[in-house]
Amino acid sequence: MRREIPGCSSERVNGAPPDTEPSSLALLALSGLLLLALSGLPPLIARTRRAPRAPDAPPARGPLLGTLTLAAGAALLLTATTLALVTGDPASLSFAWALPFGRFAVAIDPVSALFLYPIALMPVLAVIYGHGYWDAHADSADRAKVRLFIGLLAASLALLVMARDAILFLIAWEGMALASFFLITTDDRDPAARAAGWTYLVATHVGTLALFALFAILAAESGDTALSAATLAHLTPSTTTALYTLGLLGFGLKAGLMPLHVWLPPAHAAAPSHVSALLSGVVTKAGIYGLLRLLLVLPPPPAAIGQALLLLGAVSAILGLVLALGQRDLKRVLAYSTVENIGVMALGLGLALAGKAHGAPDLVALGFGGMAFHILAHALTKTALFFGAGAVHHALGHRDLDRMGGLQRHLPRTARLVLVATLSAAALPPLAAFASELLIYLGAFRAVAGSGALASLAAPVLALTGALALATFVRTFAFTFLGTPREPHAAPHDPPRTMLAPMAFLAALILVLGLFPQLVVPLLDAVTAELAQALGVAPLPLATLVPFDLMSILSASLLLLVSLAVLLLWRRLARAPTVVTWDCGYAAPTARMQYSATSFGASLVDLFAGLVRPRVRKPRSEGLVTRLVPDPVLAFVLRTSGRLDAASARLRTLTRPRPGRLQLQILYILLAVIALFLALGLGLGGSA
Repeated sequence: MRREIPGCSSERVNGAPPDTEPSSLALLALSGLLLLALSGLPPLIARTRRAPRAPDAPPARGPLLGTLTLAAGAALLLTATTLALVTGDPASLSFAWALPFGRFAVAIDPVSALFLYPIALMPVLAVIYGHGYWDAHADSADRAKVRLFIGLLAASLALLVMARDAILFLIAWEGMALASFFLITTDDRDPAARAAGWTYLVATHVGTLALFALFAILAAESGDTALSAATLAHLTPSTTTALYTLGLLGFGLKAGLMPLHVWLPPAHAAAPSHVSALLSGVVTKAGIYGLLRLLLVLPPPPAAIGQALLLLGAVSAILGLVLALGQRDLKRVLAYSTVENIGVMALGLGLALAGKAHGAPDLVALGFGGMAFHILAHALTKTALFFGAGAVHHALGHRDLDRMGGLQRHLPRTARLVLVATLSAAALPPLAAFASELLIYLGAFRAVAGSGALASLAAPVLALTGALALATFVRTFAFTFLGTPREPHAAPHDPPRTMLAPMAFLAALILVLGLFPQLVVPLLDAVTAELAQALGVAPLPLATLVPFDLMSILSASLLLLVSLAVLLLWRRLARAPTVVTWDCGYAAPTARMQYSATSFGASLVDLFAGLVRPRVRKPRSEGLVTRLVPDPVLAFVLRTSGRLDAASARLRTLTRPRPGRLQLQILYILLAVIALFLALGLGLGGSA
């Protein structure tokens, strides 16, 4: 029996009526999305029309108008998302389009809302930050390009999480991929930036091929391209497993799950700091969203998928931090920390699936709830840290931790704001990442009671991850802001207010969510309920499992005690006389006698030397010992690609037409024809 061509049925298209009445909230959200996409045009037009300005000329209006347009689009999108959650209106819109397949179908559900909040907010903060960031650099010719693609990236991501059709989803996915590529290669004159951009583009399109296969199978099984669970309930277990495996490959590459993270560290290091903040805080979450959307569309996954997520999450969390401890580049440290946080999210998702497999609804609620909370906490924390890295780069002109030190005296505002984000990244109370990881911890402890061997390992994995995270961020903050400068530099200073204001806003949100996690519990409950129902599990409110009120009281008390202790210590040190201690015979120690960031992390990295294989280079005469900790997965990929390039070059050399080698070329053609006839003969013989 022949199927109807998707998109050509007059009665039913993609499992829905030909057209649905547009929701006013959907129109509001799409209006915001359109403004996001167009926000980069005013700076671009102003740049093409503007003559060279005098040094005392007023600021250009194009960038300001572009920022206001982006903020207006974000405000409309946030308003539509919030009203959709409060009123229960799905903000749906569906109509046929001119493409031969699929249709334009969008909606906002709690899972979409979870991602729409950072998608709307972070680009606005990044663009505001960019006003001061670009002014601090001599070469700012690419600022209009960055603003253009930040707007397109935000619009693509918003459309991605609202899409309810596979074709529309893939269009938005490709828009996100291309916008990210052009942002990563902002400084396309730098070979490292070009290499990072192409590595990202190849990796993301390998993932896209997996998604093409996934959606092609979905269309073949359901007869349309709608992302709807109603048309896929009949899938066999083997087909369901194959689809989840393809999704884990395609979406895992985007998220940066180890060993699928090859694009992430080079891209974060090469991009401008506010672009790196978007890559870490927003773009990587598109992979997590894709996995969650599969849970809402496909039948419940087999237990093996949950076990794979637990294993990949554990590897990503631990090795991500080990590699972060071995990096000297400040932004690479943060990039590998992103790999770790994606691993923590995968652990939460794996715990929820383990709860489904073992009939533990409390584990399902804590796994999904902790993962959802950590998505928000990580977006705030890592965006603030990359903004701080940009401020340090602006002050010093480099990002080498072994050459930093003592910046707290010169960048006091930056140091205080980065300290808040650093403590959150280390999952210390009373900040947002501590509250989010606490939910996953509680789920891990419950898993020990009997939810499978891999699930029971989540608790020790999280404990080890917490210790490594603390060491990583003590190292990062201390060797950036404390001690004395390790090399002379011109007097650095805090960045302009346009860079400090977004950092202060994020630090305030990190503190508020850590002190009052109840503010996001309704959203977490809505997300958890939707995902639990998709798995066929009765949803449990998180308030019945976690004492949020007690958490707030304890967090506020801890913050008060720590603040009083710091104040008393500061006053005591201010009044204490200076005492010269025994100097071990060194009357005038130098900055070179301090520990370096490399030596601080060496002992912990050596515990995992069998996996990361650190390399030590000793100087011939003077200078510090250099210790390199290469990424084993990235090194393997580069070695393999280098061998393929070499083999391809040799093949081209052999087959290149040259004078006097006509006989050899004829021989190649003859061998190819013989091989073709043999293949055809074998094929005909097999069919006979």
